Amino acid sequence: MTTKKIMVETTTGDTTILLSEIVAMTKTDRYEIVDIHMKSGTIFTVIDYDESTLNNLKLVFSPYDERK
Repeated sequence: MTTKKIMVETTTGDTTILLSEIVAMTKTDRYEIVDIHMKSGTIFTVIDYDESTLNNLKLVFSPYDERK
């Protein structure tokens, strides 16, 4: 099984995130940042992104992804 990952630029540097570990994302119009909330409780603040990055993140928000 292939593990899907995404690499994003966060406030702490270039970060590789396993898509299966994401539980939520927050995008505001007020600030040009996206917060990625992880199952572990960690929150990554993405500071450099484009529509492609957002589309890749949105693909993981399905409760059916982990069915066997």
